[in-house]
Amino acid sequence: MRSLKPDDYTESWAQCRGFYERALVHEPFFAIPLLVIDWAIARGITNDLYVWRSHDWLVISNRRWEAERADRLIVIPKPDSVELRLYHDAALTQRADIDQSGLVEELDRLVSGFGRATGS
Repeated sequence: MRSLKPDDYTESWAQCRGFYERALVHEPFFAIPLLVIDWAIARGITNDLYVWRSHDWLVISNRRWEAERADRLIVIPKPDSVELRLYHDAALTQRADIDQSGLVEELDRLVSGFGRATGS
């Protein structure tokens, strides 16, 4: 098992932020992942959770992308809503299409149940 450094987590957030900032010029709905990244920074979870891109989706997880057992929240921006999918160990446990105005509250609720993990 690999020992994680706080920089491993924060670097994943910085890389995603850079991608979405560049992509926002071409695709306005990439503002949603940037909003989620700002939310994560404000909540201080960027030191405890990973983030990465999968297609155009944002994935927040308590373990690295290759881990089989993990909590994962997938954020899928859509033209008129945001789809959130919560997985626990690869099993879909919740799915919601919400308006952007309710995004922060739903993110708080869903991520609060994440287990904190070390290692992959």
